[in-house]
Amino acid sequence: WFLGHTHGTGHRNVELRTAQYRASFDEIFCLSFAKSLVAAKIRNARTLMRRNWRGEEEARGAALEALKRAIARVDRVRTMSELLGVEGDAAAIYFRNFTALLKMETEAGHLPAFQFERRTRRPPADPVNALLSFGYAMLTRSLTVTLSGVGLDPYRGFYHRPRYGRPALALDLMEPFRAIVADSVVIQVVNNGEVGPDDFIFSGLGCALKASARKRFIAA
Repeated sequence: WFLGHTHGTGHRNVELRTAQYRASFDEIFCLSFAKSLVAAKIRNARTLMRRNWRGEEEARGAALEALKRAIARVDRVRTMSELLGVEGDAAAIYFRNFTALLKMETEAGHLPAFQFERRTRRPPADPVNALLSFGYAMLTRSLTVTLSGVGLDPYRGFYHRPRYGRPALALDLMEPFRAIVADSVVIQVVNNGEVGPDDFIFSGLGCALKASARKRFIAA
């Protein structure tokens, strides 16, 4: 969880925030902006998958083609609900094939700890989901601090709906960077052995990184 950050009196450019709030009520602008974010998110996910694939070639081709079709569908959507549907379909394809990006064998043998079936959150249910969630929390932190620093309100977004405590604009801007920043580091630390099966704590239904592994992940 991203808990908070320290700052001074805040950015003085209130007109910038006024323009942000005004644009957030413009449905045409919001949809156009959101479409650009989602298209970039799927495109980057597809690139990461193409560069890191370790599975069967036939499955690789099918997954890449499905994501290519999803990118084309983004341009044709006319409502936010349609866009959410396309994004959800693309995410399902991506995460369904995420294990194919991970190195499952080492000299010591098989690594069942890094088997990945689906994306789970609050709490993450397995080591890969724990790594993804921690990476996304760090990315949310970085963007929230950056948005505050330039005078924008990180809690008023254009794609993610406002909700108490949700940094909606930070989550908006996260979308294109999930794969190329967070997911790529998850792939790196697993495939290079920087984080191993013994670096996790299971508690109830959840899984979390041990403190020493968090430091290595942050460094990566």
